[in-house]
Amino acid sequence: MKKFAFSLQRMLAYKESLYEKERNELARLRRERLEIEQRKLGVQRQMAQMDAEYREEAATTGVSAEEIAKINYHRTNSRFLEEQLDKDMAAKDVQIEKQLEIVLQLDQDVKGLEKLKEKKWEEYQEAAAGEERERILEMVSTKFIETKAEEAAEEARAAAVS
Repeated sequence: MKKFAFSLQRMLAYKESLYEKERNELARLRRERLEIEQRKLGVQRQMAQMDAEYREEAATTGVSAEEIAKINYHRTNSRFLEEQLDKDMAAKDVQIEKQLEIVLQLDQDVKGLEKLKEKKWEEYQEAAAGEERERILEMVSTKFIETKAEEAAEEARAAAVS
């Protein structure tokens, strides 16, 4: 019997490589989203630290109108930056969702092809086992016929000698 060959092996290999590429893209998008989130947390920490320093300074020495304007400017910029980062994260979430759909579809494609390959392999194994049974049956039949022919020849010689 000829060696097993899955007719869609090239398609399976292509889908697997595409799946891996798209998974890497999904990981990259998730990493970028995490970086945006970290930047937002950094802005929030920086603003909290500035607020604490401002409150401490206001409680101990007092603050000037210029310092109040400065802190308000920083608060406004921080809020604007947070809003922008929120928008960036929302946009990244949309990209991640789309990419996840692509990855899930490719995962299903690959699994489907792998199941088909497995089924074809089982069919091949069954066919090979059937051929082996046929070969053994043929050998046993041939041996049986040879044995019967030898017995008949022995009987003929024994009858001829008697």
